[in-house]
Amino acid sequence: MTATLDAPGTTRELVLLGDEDPARRGDRQLVARSECEYRIPDETGLERCLAALRASDAQLAGRADRCYDWQRTWVERTPGGAIKVVFGVSWYDEAFFQAKRDAFLGDLHQRLYAAFGIGQDDIEVTHWRLAA
Repeated sequence: MTATLDAPGTTRELVLLGDEDPARRGDRQLVARSECEYRIPDETGLERCLAALRASDAQLAGRADRCYDWQRTWVERTPGGAIKVVFGVSWYDEAFFQAKRDAFLGDLHQRLYAAFGIGQDDIEVTHWRLAA
């Protein structure tokens, strides 16, 4: 699916469905979510980023005990050539969310970001907790 966004010429393409499939989410209840944006410098970085997300998505889909999951993943492109990967994280366990919500700052993620050609300044993550 490709959509045109408000900014003239900007497009958004759905590349991963994640837990938007009701069968995948099952009876898990959302306790929090994170919105993530990566500004990617080029097509090579984009392909590496998408390959990592797809591999992680496949691994998560096969786990019955997962405490988090990916939401939809989009690639946004602007006429000036900017590329952004936008995705969400669904969190199903409060303690796990509190323990792992900042995992994107850790060494493993830093190595992944380097492979994509991005640094911490190219990443935005916003966390949301479900209000009771």
